[in-house]
Amino acid sequence: MFFRRTAALLTIGLLTQGLALANGFDANPRLQSVEAQVLGARVSSPDRPAQALRVRKEKKPHPNKPSSTTTTQPTTSTQPTTTTSSSSTSTTSTTTGSTTTTTTQAAQTTTTTQAPSPAPAPSAGRPIGYGAKATGGSEPCLVTSLGASGAGTLRSCAESGGKAITFAVDGTIDLSAEDIDVGSNTTIDGVGRSVTIVGRLDIKRVTNVIIRNLTFTGSSEDSIRVLGSQHLWFDHLDMYASADGLIDISDGSTDITVSWNHFRKHDKVSLVNGVVGGTRARVTYHHNWFDHTGRRYPSAERADIHGFNNFMDGWVNYAVIASEGTIYISENNVYKSSGNDNAILTIWQDEAPGFATSTGDQFIGEAKVQVSGGPFSVPYGYSLDPTSQVVAIVTAGAGANR
Repeated sequence: MFFRRTAALLTIGLLTQGLALANGFDANPRLQSVEAQVLGARVSSPDRPAQALRVRKEKKPHPNKPSSTTTTQPTTSTQPTTTTSSSSTSTTSTTTGSTTTTTTQAAQTTTTTQAPSPAPAPSAGRPIGYGAKATGGSEPCLVTSLGASGAGTLRSCAESGGKAITFAVDGTIDLSAEDIDVGSNTTIDGVGRSVTIVGRLDIKRVTNVIIRNLTFTGSSEDSIRVLGSQHLWFDHLDMYASADGLIDISDGSTDITVSWNHFRKHDKVSLVNGVVGGTRARVTYHHNWFDHTGRRYPSAERADIHGFNNFMDGWVNYAVIASEGTIYISENNVYKSSGNDNAILTIWQDEAPGFATSTGDQFIGEAKVQVSGGPFSVPYGYSLDPTSQVVAIVTAGAGANR
């Protein structure tokens, strides 16, 4: 009797498990859990699209097993630009028992037109030296056109004054037909862009101007002409191949810093002239690379010039002239001659002499150095890089966007 009951129970259990399998259910809940985990992993796997898995499952629906549909929607990155859209529709039908559900989904195609890139924030940093009071403009103005004039141009931003000017475009601005007169309280900063100015910027009878991170070339006169202006900073410029000076300072201009500029492929770099019986030009030159240019590193009359950590690399006529009562303080500069020995001159032709001191400078090659007078004081704080490191520091850091 015992064996008959046992056999009957065993037969009933086998029949029950067979029916469960036939109806799509696994009698072992642990296997159900593992299967769910594997299916979930397949659906989330980037190597097998979810849509392909869903279609394969719909080919063999089980009549007694509820079906679920997962819809994966593509993600589109949206930018604040002009868009054009077109749409089409797709239809999916799912049958469960005697009920049929139809879902219609619109597929959207988006075409994006890229807008001009925004300009980076103006460069950080503050001027050191005589130009330390230069703060520049405050009202943002974005240059979006390379034209010489009109809306969105450098001229439209610069001439009114008061602007902090940056660029949303790269390229060349041709000012050869007409200079730009830069207004007071202005910053022109080409940071993060490649902007070349052909022609001249005039800084005339204004105050508080900053010009940074631009390339200047091709002017029929000076690249930057400074007349009767104060509190200026010219920084990280690349300047070459113009007809006259690259940065010429005269007519009562004073309190100016010229820093981290690369002067190259040119003759007369920087002229500084104070007024006879009037304003002395006070100019600081530091960390500039005078790269095989002809002369004027600077050439100064009636001025107070402080030059430190500059690389005077291979002049043709002379490096520095300090005449007509100019005081030139030279500290930790490198003077590298390339055949001409006139490094620092305080007597020039029939002009009255000036004065110069040299401290910590390095002279490479033959060098004529005329120093007299002193000591002279510098009316501001600053720090000096070691002379032995000047060539490496300046050649790595001087120029636009460096």
